Amino acid sequence: TIKVINVPRGIGLIPVSLELKVEDYLSGINYIKVEAQQPSGTHLLLEKQFLSFKGSNKKRRKKKADLRLVFDRDKTELDEGEVKIVATVKDNSLFRNTSSVVIPLYVDYREPVLKVFQEPLTSEGTPYLLFYKAVDENLSASGVKVGQRVFLGAPSQYFDPTIKAPDVYGVIFAPPLGASSAIIKVFAEDRAGNTKSISFYNRIRKVRQRIVNKTLQEDFLRITVSRLARDFLILLKRRYSKENKVFKYTTKPGTIERLLEKFMIVNERFSQVSEQAVSEYLKKGVRFERFWKEPFDPPSNAFTIQFGDKIAYLYGNLVVSSRVSKGMFFATAANSEVYALLGGMVLFSDNIGTYGRTIAIDHGLGVVSIYANLSSAAVKEGDVVTRGQLIGLSGQSGLSSETGYYLEVRVGSVAVNPSLWWNSSWFNTQIKKPIREVKNIFSK
Repeated sequence: TIKVINVPRGIGLIPVSLELKVEDYLSGINYIKVEAQQPSGTHLLLEKQFLSFKGSNKKRRKKKADLRLVFDRDKTELDEGEVKIVATVKDNSLFRNTSSVVIPLYVDYREPVLKVFQEPLTSEGTPYLLFYKAVDENLSASGVKVGQRVFLGAPSQYFDPTIKAPDVYGVIFAPPLGASSAIIKVFAEDRAGNTKSISFYNRIRKVRQRIVNKTLQEDFLRITVSRLARDFLILLKRRYSKENKVFKYTTKPGTIERLLEKFMIVNERFSQVSEQAVSEYLKKGVRFERFWKEPFDPPSNAFTIQFGDKIAYLYGNLVVSSRVSKGMFFATAANSEVYALLGGMVLFSDNIGTYGRTIAIDHGLGVVSIYANLSSAAVKEGDVVTRGQLIGLSGQSGLSSETGYYLEVRVGSVAVNPSLWWNSSWFNTQIKKPIREVKNIFSK
């Protein structure tokens, strides 16, 4: 048998390797050949003949072989275009049984051409719309990388259908909280894996952080937090059972210390798991329809927590736990109506850990608004909603200690400052202005 262990995306400017494993534990391996087939001809890449030991020496026959083929532009004879890598193996049986595998690859020795039209000054949690030109007949992906995070671009016509510019793309991206040292690069990658990138001067400014103290009440700890802790323990037991581990609290049951330990676990660990669950929902794919042509409607309620706040949870004078808010919390009366700040499609409507009852609306091209801590939802997954439409009622679900709702806005998987989206000055500068500039460049 021939097993393909590692296949490169293609053969390009950077050396890549193809790894195969050949096994025959019955009669053993007699012969291996690997060829590269192209319209211009066939190139022999590897050929090996093994000894066919007879009689009592059969056990010395070759039973397995690991093959690693390196494709280096300076050493290969392959032409640009399609290539088939054909591996053939024969065994030591009487009829020399043959097996083969065909691996199609693409050969390209040219990197994409890349040009950036804007170089914004960036801040944590602030979205930016950037346009660039990426030219390659086999372009497979392009966009912006902020550290290890990738924001994929889309043809400029999706941002404004009047932009008549071939090979021009737009991307909305944002440096996440805590990413002040990250490198921002615009990149383009072709089918063979050749990559071109441009890093522009930027110093990612840190978000201003308030310290907000919240006092923990014992009833909240005994009811809400204990329930969430039970839910989290169920998840932990499933995970730990696979790893032969057992979770144990470090405090005595029935004590206030146990309740505070539960809160710390829920706030720090279950919140992280819940955030990951939301991020998984967001991987469903990008809708290539832009609803954010104008600013969001501003919420009518006052916020008590804003983006970037560091929330310190106190019991008496003891700081039990803390976290940084990636959204805003709006205080309301119980069961107050919550409206969509902008039109879009409901991405999901579900109960998610510390988020509680949660609704996410996809506004297109990577922008999603998330409404959490609700008491109920008036929409379901797949519904198309309009600006100002009733989507649910405020509540106290999840890890909320007060009545209201929590709002996040994500760009890709990154939480950004929601209040920017209803700030008309920011919207004109960071969204409308880049579109106007690109239109002016290509209208001349």
